Amino acid sequence: MRIWLLTLIFTLLLLSACQEALPLVDESISVKETAVVIVTEIPPSATAQPTTTMVATATTTSIPTIQAAQATATATLRPQEESARELDTAVAPTRDNYRLAQAYRGLNATQEKTVLPVTEPLPIGTIHTFNILNVIDNTVSQIDAELLAIGEHAYFWFDTTPGALIPDANELDAAVATFDDIYGKVTAQFGSEANPGIDGDPRLHVVNASPIALCGTTLDTMDQCYLAGLVTSIDMLPRAVDGRSNEREMFVMNSQRFGGDYYLGVLAHEFRHMIEDNFDSSGMDWEKEGSATLAAEIAGFPSNGPERGNVFLTNPDQQLNSWTEDNTSPFYGQGYLLNRYILDRFGADFYKAFATSQAQGLNTIDAIAPEFGLDQTGETVWLDWLTALALHNHPHAPEQYTFQNAGVDTAAATPIETLPTTIDTTVHQYAADYYALPNEPLTLTFSGNETVSLIGSPAASGDHYWVAQRANHSNPQLTRELDLSAVDSATLNYSVFADIEHGYDFAYVAVSTDNGRSWQPLSADNMQGLDPADSPSGGAHTPRFYTGRSQEWVQESIDLTPFAGQTIQLRFEYVTDPILTYAGIAFDDISVPEINFFDDAESELDGWTAEGFVRSTDMLPQNWHLILITFEADSTPTVQQFTPNSGEPFTLNVENPGSENPILIVAATAPQTLEETTYSLNLAN
Repeated sequence: MRIWLLTLIFTLLLLSACQEALPLVDESISVKETAVVIVTEIPPSATAQPTTTMVATATTTSIPTIQAAQATATATLRPQEESARELDTAVAPTRDNYRLAQAYRGLNATQEKTVLPVTEPLPIGTIHTFNILNVIDNTVSQIDAELLAIGEHAYFWFDTTPGALIPDANELDAAVATFDDIYGKVTAQFGSEANPGIDGDPRLHVVNASPIALCGTTLDTMDQCYLAGLVTSIDMLPRAVDGRSNEREMFVMNSQRFGGDYYLGVLAHEFRHMIEDNFDSSGMDWEKEGSATLAAEIAGFPSNGPERGNVFLTNPDQQLNSWTEDNTSPFYGQGYLLNRYILDRFGADFYKAFATSQAQGLNTIDAIAPEFGLDQTGETVWLDWLTALALHNHPHAPEQYTFQNAGVDTAAATPIETLPTTIDTTVHQYAADYYALPNEPLTLTFSGNETVSLIGSPAASGDHYWVAQRANHSNPQLTRELDLSAVDSATLNYSVFADIEHGYDFAYVAVSTDNGRSWQPLSADNMQGLDPADSPSGGAHTPRFYTGRSQEWVQESIDLTPFAGQTIQLRFEYVTDPILTYAGIAFDDISVPEINFFDDAESELDGWTAEGFVRSTDMLPQNWHLILITFEADSTPTVQQFTPNSGEPFTLNVENPGSENPILIVAATAPQTLEETTYSLNLAN
């Protein structure tokens, strides 16, 4: 299972200091002014007329005129639209480790640990053996650690491995006292961890482990372990459910980095992750890492959020609802900037509701806004945030486009210096391209793709397939009954497309003969599991499974003859860890010829129970958003939003130049997909 980790990569931080975004605004003054916001949607069968939402007032002298060709919605888009709606609203079941252990590892209720409350703290000098995850190769080793200090809220353990750091007594006392302060500040904003939790002890455990265990270093290379600290939800499970568990609410910290503000800020960051496990372990990556970075600031420690935010702002065409295994710095930065914006714009009470909600991503704002009397959706807030990334340092930026921005740049914009010009390019979903337009009258024509692929591959046959919802710490399941009572032999055939985080996320095919109480895993030729690297820490629940990235549809055939003469349940399921998902798993052309069962997913077929699986077209409608920022003679900005989704070229005439170069933002949205999309811009006098 993927752990929550915070890495310190010095080269990235140096890079963020060296790269500069195109200066679009005067950053020397911070005076909040007013602006006009115009939101315009281009209807599918009418010439668009602007409608104005007066968020604030200003004199407006340059409102672009709009020319939109008429378009008629066609019946061929309807299945795509239905698929998009279901993908956007369906919720994948949260991963239930107890259920998985019962289904595949034979766990029964008598094996579940009875937890008795701890009334007295452990004695100083206690030595305990801990399982420590090596974050480099995803394997587990053991260390002995000694309890050296106890605070009101935490025990502090230190690795006894030769060469591991022995803390200074005064520094240790200071760290213990400071964590007690961190505990109060972070729980006030984010709620509490499970307390007393899995071990019955109200205190948390801070285990300071050697880089030898954490990163597989030697005594001479311990300074090359860049991991600062981590929390893994595995440790908060009974060992009967997951044998790797330490059965404690605990942090694992790099002992060589002990002490000082950086170490304590990491503890605050990881404490947020621990609390999160008690509320919503399925949140999106930007929510989790952004709020954890913010937690360090709330606790009173400098974070690297602004620096990482600046790395992101040098190239803001980065998908919000995605993550990466490699250069994570800009993704941390993106999440931090959006979390900071939500906190600063809507306040601490709203942000606490946001952080503790079980809704996911931008849909969380949809869910909680009515409680606060706000006429906002996640999408409208996201679009305002995109605008804020261009305006937040402007001396006349209206309040809705500002946030606590010390040291934060504005989004880098591509300068358009000569006319006419045509730009054919791509943009990620839930991301944006920024352009600095010439400060002169111009006509802008935009056209963008009408559709985008969901998984980057057409269905194995026809237009539809079954696809799992893409979500962290989730467990989508597709189940149906198969009556094999009248046959002597049977064969399960299907096509599968897998795009799964290798070694951390897994998909299974299984059969139950006891009405779903337990499941027998099935094995197919193209499944993984023969190589130990496919599940290096033992996280998979079955011997054979899907993990990794197939990049194409694969046909499978599994002998069901051992189940002939019975009525069975068949299940396809996908299990993810707490961070990073790819396109996921999809199935098509599922058949058992001996009982005349065939499902090509082209129509609704009775009998399936789909929990987190959606019968979807591969092609989805592509939604576009244009934001035009112009400036009056006194530099007051006017913000106009357009949704040019008629399927026809969309034209804007910007007639009167203002005091500063206009800014154009091009953004794209489509549910779940990680595929980029294409658009064209033509600008002329």
